[in-house]
Amino acid sequence: EIVEIETEKVNNVLESPVGGLLRRRVAAVGTTVPVGAVIGLFADAEIPDTEIDDFATHLDDFKPADAEDESTLPSQIQVNGQSINYLALGEGDSPPLVLIHGFGGDINTWMFNQSDLAAEREVIALDLPGHGASTKDVGIGNISTLTETVRRFMDTQGIARAHVAGHSLGGAVALELALSDGERVASVILLSPAGIGGEVDPTFIADFISADRRKSAKAVLARLVHDADLVSRDMIELFLRYKRTEGVTEALKRIAGQVFGEDHAIRYDNRLEQIAAPILCLWGTDDNIVPPSHADALQDFVELHVLDGASHLVHMERASAVNALITAFLQAPA
Repeated sequence: EIVEIETEKVNNVLESPVGGLLRRRVAAVGTTVPVGAVIGLFADAEIPDTEIDDFATHLDDFKPADAEDESTLPSQIQVNGQSINYLALGEGDSPPLVLIHGFGGDINTWMFNQSDLAAEREVIALDLPGHGASTKDVGIGNISTLTETVRRFMDTQGIARAHVAGHSLGGAVALELALSDGERVASVILLSPAGIGGEVDPTFIADFISADRRKSAKAVLARLVHDADLVSRDMIELFLRYKRTEGVTEALKRIAGQVFGEDHAIRYDNRLEQIAAPILCLWGTDDNIVPPSHADALQDFVELHVLDGASHLVHMERASAVNALITAFLQAPA
């Protein structure tokens, strides 16, 4: 870990992309640098200092990518009368990867994953209805309607077949899509998925919906992570801004009642053998929202990894490990 990163979603760290010796610190502590700027130089020990110095003198010629490049900005599309917000990165001939966030999340929950995963294929993250910048009208709000939105989104994007990754609620959507339209799903990637081995912590769902002040927001967000210090001030403010958006509370209540209520509890652990596509499942050891013990029901059907030092937001807290595991899974022979 070489840099601490504070984002609007969660504080995190940047791990070194290479092994080796840090020969020169380019960005000093306390300075502001543009996105993509050089902050340090790695080189083997046998490289003389003169070469390092010579390279460093040319850093002023380095032009980082424009952080406001329109190709990296979200777009809006109409899907069956609903406005759906999405972000597409990367390209390639392989089936794309579709990312589906969890309850109360949005496309930004993939900020530490999407770019890395898009190195060899197109990776598309979308906001489900009721979330992010998508429409707040969720209709019935059950898993079937959320899954239908994803299916129709794929139709509008011309995606005949895709790998589908889902976090928490999004995991249930991914499983529902694989069960109802299996020919369109190349593989399923589950991250702390709902619908496996029992209910999601109902107190968390209720507290998430009711939180409307800094103190209550901080308390509920801290339950999502292994280290409460990862919850940034900006994360709290962004959460409250979202919660105060017209229609959000009603949308979350509708989804919670349809997906997590006792009368509508979703279960997929007894239907996994019906899914033909390979399944990867990643969980955090300290997940208090959807306990990793639920993974016991998966071991005969999936490639399972339970990661230390992570809670419910395993893909944000252990981004490098998660990205590496997903990349290897997608590259494995079918």
